[in-house]
Amino acid sequence: MARHCRCAALLLVTLSLAWTDSEAQQQQVSLPEGTSLSASEYQGLLDLMGSDNGTDLNSLYRSSVNGTTYGDLLDSVGDAEPLVFVFRKDKYVFGAFINCGLKLPDDPTDSHKYWCDLWHFSLAGHFAQPTKIEFDEDDQWVWVAGREGRVWGANVEIGGPLSESLRLGIDEDSDQPAADIRSCRQRKWHVPEGYVGVSSEPGSAVLGGSENFHADEIEVLRVGGQPVSPPEGTSLSASQYKALLDLMGSNNGTELNVTSLYRSSVNGTTYDDLLDSVGDAEPLVFVIRKDKYVFGAFINCGLKLPDDPTGRHWYDCDLWHFSLAGHFDTPTKLRREQNVRVAGREGSAWGANVKIGGALYLGDDENSGRPAADIRSCYQYTHSDDVPEGYTGEYHGGGAVLGGSDFFHADKMEVLQVDGYDGGWVSPPNGTSLSGFEYDGLLDLMGNDNGTELTSLYRTSVYGTTYDDLLDSVGDAEPLVFVIRKDKYVFGAFINCGLQLTDNSTRLHKYECDLWHFSLAGHFAKPTKIDVDEDKQWVGVTGREGSAGICVQITDSDDVPAGYTGERDWNGDAHLGSYKSDFNADEIEVLHVVGNKYEGLLDLMGTDNVTSLYRSSVHGTTYDDLLNSVGDAEPLVFVIRKDKYVFGVHINCGLELPDDPTDYNDYECDVRWFSLAGHFAKPTKIDAREMYQGVDVMVAGHSAGGVSVMIGGYRRLVHYQQLYACGLYGGVERRCSAGRVV
Repeated sequence: MARHCRCAALLLVTLSLAWTDSEAQQQQVSLPEGTSLSASEYQGLLDLMGSDNGTDLNSLYRSSVNGTTYGDLLDSVGDAEPLVFVFRKDKYVFGAFINCGLKLPDDPTDSHKYWCDLWHFSLAGHFAQPTKIEFDEDDQWVWVAGREGRVWGANVEIGGPLSESLRLGIDEDSDQPAADIRSCRQRKWHVPEGYVGVSSEPGSAVLGGSENFHADEIEVLRVGGQPVSPPEGTSLSASQYKALLDLMGSNNGTELNVTSLYRSSVNGTTYDDLLDSVGDAEPLVFVIRKDKYVFGAFINCGLKLPDDPTGRHWYDCDLWHFSLAGHFDTPTKLRREQNVRVAGREGSAWGANVKIGGALYLGDDENSGRPAADIRSCYQYTHSDDVPEGYTGEYHGGGAVLGGSDFFHADKMEVLQVDGYDGGWVSPPNGTSLSGFEYDGLLDLMGNDNGTELTSLYRTSVYGTTYDDLLDSVGDAEPLVFVIRKDKYVFGAFINCGLQLTDNSTRLHKYECDLWHFSLAGHFAKPTKIDVDEDKQWVGVTGREGSAGICVQITDSDDVPAGYTGERDWNGDAHLGSYKSDFNADEIEVLHVVGNKYEGLLDLMGTDNVTSLYRSSVHGTTYDDLLNSVGDAEPLVFVIRKDKYVFGVHINCGLELPDDPTDYNDYECDVRWFSLAGHFAKPTKIDAREMYQGVDVMVAGHSAGGVSVMIGGYRRLVHYQQLYACGLYGGVERRCSAGRVV
């Protein structure tokens, strides 16, 4: 079945290329959206530009799309630079790179000539392979006509001398530019060897098939993207390396220093070869190639061998898997279990040498139960519940197999070391035991969209292990998160309340409280919330001199989410901390939930609850999407996010449409503005009524033009505040404005 995907910025394709070691490989390149270039043409152009620097291009103009006049080209290109011009004529594909932009003269009837590094090129039809055509330094200039001017009867001339230039928009029968920018002239003496195209005279090349030609298509692309150089000796292409840096949270690689430590094709294919090359380096990236697939794992640790060479070592470690090619439209990160299992040089880690994140085995012999002689013998499986949307790779038994099958023999394996990695997650609070991955997972479970932040109040290893130590540290803070560590397990509970002691220090206080349990590591493939039945949502807190009995943890089998791999008792009930219900934790931490924007909104509104009716990211971005979702509900709260700012407005009414869908309805309504983040030290109400007499709401009909909804206007005052205008101009684009005029 054909699959059709449209992405906002990039279309991804896979093509076959020859590596320098002459082994056929698959490389994924990112085609600019809307380009006329094929994958091979684009890769050829990147190679000419030095693709090792991670160059990206964006298509700005195509004559077949944006129009064929000089004005169409100028309007599309603007002041962008550097630029690539691509011409198509019959079987020929060629063009020019200029390390500058189109700099118009001040006088629209004049022209502007300026020096600029440049070269011409051929992608098809002239040489056996894409070829760069160099110019002498004295001939590297661009000559641009004003919109009403001319350059030797043309609009633009690229490179010289005049007898060897490339001219756009030239009328061969007139001294004025042609009406069509595709009317061109080109000739070049002294081209590289191997030229098989047309020559107008012996020794001269006319890339368009004749000196004067009418191009089938002209395209202009802007050269963008921060140059990125892959580390020496890596098998990663520039685009793959840049994608890996992006997954690790680096936009340009300047924060990270990546070194290739091991390649199976260079250093050998045994487990010892890998260990000898990697040593105690950390963090590590494992890159695996199999046919068209490029994928692997990042571990924020090293390969920690057991003391016994015949044993194995199991330890926790922040990690994630990833795909760079062959599985998704774009490079993608996959979350996995947060542990690594490393066999001794003579040992076995569940039949393999190394097991990363639960389901990636290196050196796995499918049949023997012992590690394979070749480290490239692998097993990989990702449960379907843990596969991100957009996966187009192979499945086996309901799960994704990144290598094309669950057991596979990799073509190549590489290990790289990363210096300067900060985890790529939200920064955990000071003093917490939570890793970046664990904290990020906890925020996701709590609904990080509401701006939740946590503060660590208590840790047994820091403040002491007595009940008084805990109570003294936590005080009356609420809500609270309890995090418990036991061996490889990290789990706990969220309670939407505090620890409420009674006046009687010997009594137990039991009270209702919204709560849920969770696992961050050791039980599921990813952080998981464990809901608690409503009749079990209570907290029991004993006085300082009282007793609540033995502390145990049991989760009924009916309440355990799918995918649980932790300990169970004979009834099937889950024991998150141990094979026994009672256990002695390695560490207990209590955190205070602060900075909750939802709670701040409720406080400002003076209400206990609000219901979400519409989100642009979920329901759509048109005015009709908003109206259909909101209906006649009232009162309403509008929340707007822009960068770090979170703000909005409460209206004590609904959206009252006019009878005529082409008209507007203007009516009075109490309005309260607020800021939740980015403007004040705390959520703050802004009283609009102090600014002008009366407030109003204006709602457009379905077919009216201009602003769709305006909240807050002006009435009979010189001083006014236009507090809010958020419209869907043209019915498809979200545009918001907020400002003050005095």
